[in-house]
Amino acid sequence: MRKAFITSLLTIVVTLGLSASDLKGYPRKSLFVNLSADYSRLYNKTIYNDSPWNAQGGLGYSFEAGYLMRLRKSVSLGFGAGLSSYYSEIKMDSYQTTYPTLDVDGDSYTEFIQANGLVESTRITTLDIPVFLELGNANTSKVSYYVRLGVKISTPVAYNFTHSGSMSVSGNYAQYFVRLEGIPELGFVDNAPVIKSSEYDLNPVNLSVLLAGGITIPVSDYIIFKLGADLNYGLMNISSYEQEVSKDPGFINIYNNLLTEPNSKTIWQSVGFEFGIIYILKSIY
Repeated sequence: MRKAFITSLLTIVVTLGLSASDLKGYPRKSLFVNLSADYSRLYNKTIYNDSPWNAQGGLGYSFEAGYLMRLRKSVSLGFGAGLSSYYSEIKMDSYQTTYPTLDVDGDSYTEFIQANGLVESTRITTLDIPVFLELGNANTSKVSYYVRLGVKISTPVAYNFTHSGSMSVSGNYAQYFVRLEGIPELGFVDNAPVIKSSEYDLNPVNLSVLLAGGITIPVSDYIIFKLGADLNYGLMNISSYEQEVSKDPGFINIYNNLLTEPNSKTIWQSVGFEFGIIYILKSIY
């Protein structure tokens, strides 16, 4: 019986020893830095799918740094601060439209608009506060995995809008059997540069879902390297324009067409490759 007890005790000691060894190098408290190179876009369903505009995204990025605290062996809570950048470009080679209106004297006429070579480019940079749960077994002993799921609270800190293109405008006064064109002082221009307002109005706070995953590679007793992919999906309209704009998805107004499109909201999205470092402040053992 005593032999059985000793054997059982040794088994327990060995088992505990193996468990402690297995958990060694798992960070309890750590700092993290994540950097991603993304394909990003400012997505508006109407502009991208149901209008004469040719829309596409472009290069974006995301940078985050913060604190990571392990709650359980495979679950950690993280939060921090960072920057993100999103870009979209919309183009229209040629566009024609007509609509009835009134001139300054109250006379009715039909306005003819011909636009060519229109390009609008928009980049928005945000200050972010990411809050997330990270699942996985990052450690300093072996290659492992991680999955990060959370939200990102963002506020815009920079807005850059550029545009180009030309427009011709003429007016047909059917009641007088007259068509006016080439009179700039009356607004009837010929191949004039499109004039766009630099005014913008972005919502001060936005919320997006963040998702990432990949592998962790131990570098030293204090540093773990991360390599994976990330996804960021906006949940709220980024623009709070209140200008009256046409319901025609091809209408060319004097504002940013992507942000003022009234038929659907504009959100930011990004997907790309993520690189990161975990610096361990305190291990479990």
